Order: sequence, then C-alpha cells, then structure tokens
Amino acid sequence: MLYETIEEILAAVASGKVSPDEADDLIAQLEAQAADGEGEPAPSPVPEDTASAEEPEEETFFDRLSRTINDMFDKGDYIHQDFPGLAAGQYIHSGIKGNINGSIHAGAKVKYDLYGDLNGDLAGTIGGDVYGTISGSITETGRIGGDLQGNLIGSLRGKIGGDVDGSISGDLTETASIGGDLKGDIDGSLRGKIGGDMDGSIGSDLAATGRIGGDLTGSIGGTLCGAIDGDLHGNIAGHISPTGRIGGDFTGTLTGDLYGHIHGDCNIICGNVYGRIDGDVSVIEGSIMPGAVIDGDVHKLLGENRGNVRGDIG
Repeated sequence: MLYETIEEILAAVASGKVSPDEADDLIAQLEAQAADGEGEPAPSPVPEDTASAEEPEEETFFDRLSRTINDMFDKGDYIHQDFPGLAAGQYIHSGIKGNINGSIHAGAKVKYDLYGDLNGDLAGTIGGDVYGTISGSITETGRIGGDLQGNLIGSLRGKIGGDVDGSISGDLTETASIGGDLKGDIDGSLRGKIGGDMDGSIGSDLAATGRIGGDLTGSIGGTLCGAIDGDLHGNIAGHISPTGRIGGDFTGTLTGDLYGHIHGDCNIICGNVYGRIDGDVSVIEGSIMPGAVIDGDVHKLLGENRGNVRGDIG
C-alpha cells in the first residue's frame, strides 16, 4: 500500500494529493489490515493532557486532519503547504505559508498569518495578517485580526482589524468595518466604517450608515449621505444629502446640490447651496438658497444670494 500510517494519508490530503473521500477509504483499508493482523496503523497522536479523555464514538475526517496537523507542528510555527479549505470547527494552531483553495467556513480558525491567497469566502477567522488576495467575500462572521495586504474580490460584510492595502470589488456593507486605512478603491457602495484614511475612490454612494474616520483622497461616484471626519480631496458626482458631512476641507467639485454640512473650506459647487459651510467657498455656480449659511467668503457666485453669507461675496 502507498500509505502505511494515518498521518501519511492526512498529510496527502492537506497537500491535495488525496481527496477526503479517498482518505476515508484508505484509512478503512489500514484499519481492516490491522484487524487481520497484517499490520498496525499508527494512531493519530493525542496530546498528553487529553490522552485519558474519551474519544467520540465517530470521528470525522476533518476532525482527524485538524488534530493531526495541530500535533505535528509546534504552536507558532507555519505550515508550508496548501489547504483545500477549512471546515466548520477546524482550528489551525499556527500560520499557513501556502494557499487555501476553498472557503474558510464559520467556526474555523487560523491562529496566525496566511502567507498566500484564499480562493473562497472567509466566514471564519484569520488571527493575523493575510499577505495575498481573497477571491471571495468576507461574510458577517468573517474576521481578519491584522492587515489584508492584497485585494478583496468580493464584498466586505465582516471585520478587518488593521489596514487593507488593496481594493474591494464589491460593497462595504453596514455590518463591515476596517480598523485602519483602506489604500484602494471600493467599486460598490460604502455603508460601513473605515477607522482611518481612504486613499481610493468609491464607485457608488457613501451611505448614511457609512463613515470614514480620516481623510478621503478619491472621488465619490454617487451621493454623500454619511460622514467623512477629515478632508475630502476628490469629486462628488451626486449631492451632499442633509445627513452628509465633511469634517474638514473639500478640495474637489460637487456636481449636485449641498444639503449637508462642510466644516472647512470648499472649492467648487455646481448646484445650489441649501446647507452649511463653515469656511470659504471658491465658486458656487448655482444659488445660495433660503436657510443656507456660509460663515466665510464666497469668492465667485454665479447665481443669487438668498441665504446668509457672513463673509464677503466677490
């Protein structure tokens, strides 16, 4: 027989040479040989502190795979191989230097970093950084404790504790958050929270539930309904709604109307002003409407002033 111990079979599955179904058949053959007295399959090692614990009546293949791998490698070391995916409840007590060619299901966990790509969804946990690309979505239960240094080819509905160095192809939803900076684009809408700066563009709306804790250096392809705590160095294709807020300066062009609040200076507004600007405005192509307040100067006004400008109008 090609494999003489259970550990050899499990290692072959982890490397992709043997499928889980084939592994069960091979293990059954080893156990049958042992019963006939032709050989004795080496049992999977059991940690000393659990050696006296009663084994479950029926152990699944993934239970054997997870337990054997965890015992074969010291905690804190890295496993240098690819995985076919991680099943619910599977726990890798180390990091992985290789790709995961499947999903990490809810309840599964990699304790440290993943030095490779995840070619599936993340519904479980990666405790450290991910140094590759995720070709799937991060679901509501998905967690990355550190940084994602590649792209997310899907939506973010879970949580990333650190920075994202790449782009997000889908949406960043209401349940999602990034603890640090996002250094790429969001192709869809931003409805969740980014704790730091964003150096990229938003393809659609920054929704009322969306918030950027720092500066946005990039454009918004739709309407600003949420909050940017810092500056906005980019354009807005739609309006700034009544709930929309820019905490610092706006150095780009607003194509639509301003109903919300800009706390700093503003560059160009193509529509009308219904809301409030705390600083100066370079150009307003529309009118300043009743109820609008501008605390600074308006250097160029093409429409009418029917609001409250506390500075000078050029």
